[in-house]
Amino acid sequence: MFSRRSLFLAATVLLTMTMAIPAAAQSPRDGFQYSVEISGPLKANMLYQAKLSEDVIVRSENDMRDIRLFSPDGTEVPFVILDNETPAEFLQSSYVFDKVEYSEDTSSATITLKLPEKHQPIKSIDLAVANSNFKKDVIVSGSSDMTNWAEITRDTIYDFSSKIDLRKTEIRFQSVEYRYFRLKVIDTDGGSGPEGSKSIHLKCEDVDFTFTNMKKDEKLRFDNFTGRTTNNLRRGRSMVFDSKVFTDLKPVIDKNKNSIITFEANLPLDRIYFDIANPYYFRDIKISYSDSGKEDSYQPLTNVSVHSFPLSDVNQVRTDFLVSSRKHRFYRFEIANKNNPALNITSIKFEWVQPIMFFAALGDAPNYTLCVGNPTAPAPEYDLNAFVSQANWFKQKYVTVNSAPPKRNENYKPDTPFDQGKRAQMEKMVLTVLVIGVVIILGFWMFKLMSQVPPRGPEGDNQN
Repeated sequence: MFSRRSLFLAATVLLTMTMAIPAAAQSPRDGFQYSVEISGPLKANMLYQAKLSEDVIVRSENDMRDIRLFSPDGTEVPFVILDNETPAEFLQSSYVFDKVEYSEDTSSATITLKLPEKHQPIKSIDLAVANSNFKKDVIVSGSSDMTNWAEITRDTIYDFSSKIDLRKTEIRFQSVEYRYFRLKVIDTDGGSGPEGSKSIHLKCEDVDFTFTNMKKDEKLRFDNFTGRTTNNLRRGRSMVFDSKVFTDLKPVIDKNKNSIITFEANLPLDRIYFDIANPYYFRDIKISYSDSGKEDSYQPLTNVSVHSFPLSDVNQVRTDFLVSSRKHRFYRFEIANKNNPALNITSIKFEWVQPIMFFAALGDAPNYTLCVGNPTAPAPEYDLNAFVSQANWFKQKYVTVNSAPPKRNENYKPDTPFDQGKRAQMEKMVLTVLVIGVVIILGFWMFKLMSQVPPRGPEGDNQN
C-alpha cells in the first residue's frame, strides 16, 4: 500500500503537468491564403509607404478589408490604405526675404535680399517702410548667384499721408525666377524747401498739394521685404494610375444584335479605354458588374457613348471615359449595334488610382509580412487613420519600401478564426474548464485512495 504522503506527491505532480499543457498555438497569419514580404530594414517609429500591386488587389476582398500587416513575431501592425492622389491646392503666393547685405551713402541705400531655396517665380516686391512723408526712386536687379546682376525695373515709392491718404511701397515687374534681389533706394530730387528739407508739388484732379516738410536725404527704415507670386497660383489635382489591358474578349451577339463582352477582372476601375478597329461608329455601351458571375446578378455601373468620325474635316474620336467603381470580379459590356456591323473592340484597358499603404514600424525589423485572402476578416480600425489621411499623406515624411510578389501560405487553414483576441479568450476558457475538471477528478481519486489506507499503528510505516 502507498502512504498518504506518496499519494499526495503523485497527485501534485500529475496536476502540475496537466496545468503546464499549453493550448494549441496558431499563427495569426494562418488564416490568410497569401503573404507578401515588405522588405526592410525597418526602423522603429518611422513612417513607411508601400504600393499595393495588382497581384495584391486581385487576391483581396472587394474593399480590401482582409489585408493585414504583421511583424516577424506575429504582432499586428496598424496601417492605412489611401489613393495615390494629391488634391488641387493653392501654392504659397508670398515669401518674406532674408536680408543678406545692407549698405548706404549720403543719397542712397543698397539692400541685397534672398528668397527661400524652394520658391515660385515672383512678380512684385512689397517694402514695409516705417517712415511717412517720403518719395524715393528704386532700382531693382536680380541674380541667381549674387555675382551676375541684371536690372529688372525702376520704380518710385512714396508716402504723402500727412496731407492725403496716398502711399505706394510695392514694386511690380514681369515674373522672374531669380533667387537674389538687389534694391538701390535713391533720394529723389525735389524743389527748394526750408533748410534741410525739400518740397514736392502734387496735383490730383482739381486739388493741389505742396509738401514742404519732407526731410532731404532722410533714410528709410524697412521692417521687412515680401516677394509675391501670381495671385492665387494653383497646382492641379494629380493621380497615379495602375493599368491592365484585356485582349481575350470573346464577344457574343444576343437576340437584339447587341455585342456582349464579359470577362473576369477582379480590379477597381477609375478610367477605361476601348481600342476599336471599325473606321467610323457611334455606339452606346452599357457597363455592368457582378461579384458572383451569375446571369441575374449583374448591376448597372454606367453608360457611355463611343464615336469616331474620320470622314469629317476634323477627326473626332472618343473612346476613353472616367468611371468610378470599387473592385468587382466580373464586368459586362453591352454594345448597341442596332443595324450596323458589330463593333470590333480589340482590347479594353482598365486604369485605377494606385492604392498605397502607410504604416509606422513598431520596432526595428528586417521585414514585415502583408497577408491577404481571408473572406471572414472584418475591416480593421487603427489609430493611424486619425493622423495619416487622404488630405495630408503627401505632407508627411515617409520612406518608400518595396514588396515582393504574393506567395501562397502553406500553413493556410480556412477554418482558422481571424480575431486572435477572441480566440485567445476561448482557449483560456477551455483550458480553465479542463484544469478544473482534472482537479475535481484527482481530488475524488485521492479521497478514494486515502480512504482505503489503514491508519498507522504504533510501529508507523515499519509494519508490513
